[in-house]
Amino acid sequence: MTALDDRLRSTLTDLMLWIASERLRATVIGGIAAGIRGQPRLTKDVDAVIFETGAEELLASGMRHGFEPRIDNALEFSRGTRMLLMRHRSGVDVDLSLGGLPFEREVVERAQVIDAEGLRISVATPDWVREFSAILEMPEILDELEALLRRRKR
Repeated sequence: MTALDDRLRSTLTDLMLWIASERLRATVIGGIAAGIRGQPRLTKDVDAVIFETGAEELLASGMRHGFEPRIDNALEFSRGTRMLLMRHRSGVDVDLSLGGLPFEREVVERAQVIDAEGLRISVATPDWVREFSAILEMPEILDELEALLRRRKR
């Protein structure tokens, strides 16, 4: 399991409180989920999928829990990418995938709450952690995402 440093622990604590208090249908994916599932990874950010919640509502509720947009045009960016790019007050980046597809619904519905160093975290199941990892490791997808980010920064 990935050891959680103080900043990641703080971010995940607030993320889980945010999800619970706002009754969001959400789960952690990416490097944190892989590490919790026993595939340790060096990661400095948190990735999550949130199903059927609009970016405007998420932005407002996130700010009440210590999360701020990390780019100036976060809402506009989310409309084109279905990603809301946030930053926790600890300085940790948080990438929220605005779920809407059937597979994303399944990821959230099948998520499991796991104890990670005394912190209860909703995480994608191992099969979905592998799927997301495989998708993100495809060079052509990464190239497309990087090109999109460069265009959005202009």
